[in-house]
Amino acid sequence: MAGHISGLALKYFSDTQLNLKAPSQLPRPQLLSGIDNLLSRYVPLPFNWRPPSWMYASKLLLRSLRRQQHPVDLIVLGPLTSLAEALQKDEKLLRQKIRQIYFSGGQVDPPDAPPPVQQVWPYSAGGTSFTGNPPFTAWNLFADPVAANSIFSFGLPIVLATDSFQYALPFYRNDTQFIPKSCGPKTSEFLHQLVEQIPKALNESLSLVMYWDQSTAVLAVQMIWARERYGAQAAQQALRAPVCARAGRQLATMMMEAGDNSSVSGGRYARLLENEFGRPVTSCLQSHERKFKTAYYTGVCGFDAEG
Repeated sequence: MAGHISGLALKYFSDTQLNLKAPSQLPRPQLLSGIDNLLSRYVPLPFNWRPPSWMYASKLLLRSLRRQQHPVDLIVLGPLTSLAEALQKDEKLLRQKIRQIYFSGGQVDPPDAPPPVQQVWPYSAGGTSFTGNPPFTAWNLFADPVAANSIFSFGLPIVLATDSFQYALPFYRNDTQFIPKSCGPKTSEFLHQLVEQIPKALNESLSLVMYWDQSTAVLAVQMIWARERYGAQAAQQALRAPVCARAGRQLATMMMEAGDNSSVSGGRYARLLENEFGRPVTSCLQSHERKFKTAYYTGVCGFDAEG
């Protein structure tokens, strides 16, 4: 959320509208409707009497960080807009209080990686029915590359649950087999309904449904646990997270330049590129499907999710 304009306040506004032609290639409304109402229409949860916070996300984040006595970890499951706005308001606080960012998506490409074929500036063709982002770009970065550039260039420690990590975790209807038998009856029923209703709520082909954000959450929890037990160095390498089969460390930067054809920089806009002038990121590049699903469903049931 970029927030509203007030008379005296300076606000951070992202630059996300890359194509003014209709349709915009943003996610189809019928997809968003299902996501927004999944836990009220398809798998109803008890009514929550607590109203949402009056604060915009960046203000709520800054207030929460100021109340923390020790540095904290952030799990970011969407574009970096709100975090970038918080950065522009209080960079010192973020430096002091954020220990690690776990980010859903992204892939660090080599500097000589070819640009997308037939993609020109501004991008006008969608890569999939869901995201509409060009090939080789992650939706959470492409949705607000200006904000992503702010966070990556600022240099906070970042762990990427990369595209290759997430796309190796497909969703199947028989994933109910990973629900522990010891799971409580109410939680077990909820998980069975969740598996059954997700494809219907998304109105999407089952082959396009993955455990995107869920995989990032499991990776983060396992790495945080590993750091507490084995120390920062082991956790930083992501080698102590059972769900991560292969990890790497790279210097990366956001590609921000735009060109008028795919043979120049425009073909790489909004992609993460390996760069000697970039900042270090830790990437989980390969996942253990069975270990992830075991940890995820066991964790929802309230048991140890070490895997």
